[in-house]
Amino acid sequence: MSKSISNTIFLLWEWMYTWWGVYGDKENLKLKIFIIREDGKLIGIAPLFVSRTKSLSVQIRKLQFLGSFGVGSDYLDFILYPGKEGEILKRLFEHLKENDDEWDAFEIYDIPDDSSTLFFLKSIKGFHKLDGKPTVCPVLKLSKTYEKTYRDFKKNLRSDISRKKKKFISTGGKFVEVRDREKLDEAFEIFLSLNKDRTAIKRITSPFLDSEFSRFHKNLSGILFAKGFIRLFFLTMNDRPMAGLYVFKYDDRYFYYQSGFNSYWNKLSPGLLIFDRAIENAIDEGAREFDFLRGDEEYKFRWTRDTRCNLKITFFRKTLKNKIIFSILKTGSALRAAKKMIASIPPLPDVLANPAHRQKTTCPDANFK
Repeated sequence: MSKSISNTIFLLWEWMYTWWGVYGDKENLKLKIFIIREDGKLIGIAPLFVSRTKSLSVQIRKLQFLGSFGVGSDYLDFILYPGKEGEILKRLFEHLKENDDEWDAFEIYDIPDDSSTLFFLKSIKGFHKLDGKPTVCPVLKLSKTYEKTYRDFKKNLRSDISRKKKKFISTGGKFVEVRDREKLDEAFEIFLSLNKDRTAIKRITSPFLDSEFSRFHKNLSGILFAKGFIRLFFLTMNDRPMAGLYVFKYDDRYFYYQSGFNSYWNKLSPGLLIFDRAIENAIDEGAREFDFLRGDEEYKFRWTRDTRCNLKITFFRKTLKNKIIFSILKTGSALRAAKKMIASIPPLPDVLANPAHRQKTTCPDANFK
């Protein structure tokens, strides 16, 4: 895995195994992992499963990456030996062509736009292809020192950090990192409480309220903590938790996953302060980037304007049944795009929106050729 260019926390065996342990017991899912070897040497893995769904009364068997729903596995990809990407994908798709009775659509979600596999995927022949809407992942590139990174922030952000930090420190605030495995479970429960408070204030639903999502992270956190891949940060005031940040540290990257805060401390901007301190911590650990992961929320763009995009490509085998399915899904995508475009059109002026006025309006003469 570490030799693959697609080397992220979401492709670790621990992540995928835990995900399947929570979500894989559904009746419509079947494990489908492809192993590619050359002279007995492992050179590629396609960690997939097959799901069965219906679209307009047509049953569709979809190949998907493990972790592709439920938990926000933001970067998914094939696990390929560098320099062998084209050869491996060619062999895999030749096999899929020969065994099309096992699947109808191959949905490849959340491949980052800098993935080396994209070039080869675009060159694959013999399939219908449907491109999905990209998703944005804001990314903060880190300098070797916090001071240099801080200077690169916008002036108003630097001012807010400086002012809030002074007040936070002067009133006895502290930054705490959970380092003891024996304290992890209790600390995670505190974080969950802060997360629920944050989402309630923002009038959104905490993902941790979903039993499967919560079980996945409770099972995973202990495993990854033991390997040094979990960072659980808190801000406290007089030993009372103000804010929490749930982060993954893998390779030379920090992946921000979820946050929480106590609304009582809003005036101190605990969200701003804990992100600033976590970024400093990331630099101290030698991280080259702080990845805010999927989503274009406004607060992320206070820290950075750099982004990467996650792409979605769906492949369909060129059979009569798959052609029908492809047409159904393509039409559905077009309809959703049209509805979104219509929804974005501003309301009509009163003179047109009011039926009384509309009856008095006449169309100018027009000559169409």
